[in-house]
Amino acid sequence: MNDIDFKLYFYEQNRLFKKIGIKKGQYNSWVVGKSKDAQIRLDNSRISNQHLQIIYNKDGELHVQDLSSTNGTFLNGLKIKK
Repeated sequence: MNDIDFKLYFYEQNRLFKKIGIKKGQYNSWVVGKSKDAQIRLDNSRISNQHLQIIYNKDGELHVQDLSSTNGTFLNGLKIKK
C-alpha cells in the first residue's frame, strides 16, 4: 500500500523544479527562500532568504506560514497574515 498522502509540486517560471512526496502520519516542515539553508531554494529577487515555511503535521493538516518576508506570501491570491 502506498504511504504517500499527497505530493507538492514547485514551479518557477512555469518549470517544475521540485517534487516532494508527503507521507501519512509524519511531521514535515520545509523553509522556502533564497538562502542556501532553505530546503526549497528559489532564485528570485522578490523572495526573502527565509520567505515561508510549509508544515504538514501528524494530523494531516497542511499549513503555510510567512516568515516575516519583505514582500509577503500569497496563497491562491490572498495574502497570508501570519
